[in-house]
Amino acid sequence: MPANRERGEVELAPGYVLRYTTNALVKLEDALGRSITQMGDGMREARALVWAGLLHAHPDLTLEQAGEIMDQVGVVEAVAKAGQALRLAFPHITSGLGKGAAETASTGESSA
Repeated sequence: MPANRERGEVELAPGYVLRYTTNALVKLEDALGRSITQMGDGMREARALVWAGLLHAHPDLTLEQAGEIMDQVGVVEAVAKAGQALRLAFPHITSGLGKGAAETASTGESSA
């Protein structure tokens, strides 16, 4: 099924669509041990961001598996697509994100 941008979905790779729900963001915060607004621009944050975006369709996906998917897609492209999906899903909160996450959400690019 193709990605539905009106639902905040962005295709990461065939069979993998990023979509950020409230529950996905809570799981992201739980995994990082801090608020999404305090995200930095490291690889741990980038991998967790992609992981959380895939949970809606792949609830048993591990962080390590998300990292493998990122390696297949390309880290920069994966982070850019995660930023696009996050911006589509929650345009009103992207201004409050941490420096790295805000850069990703606003430009689709990260220094990861």
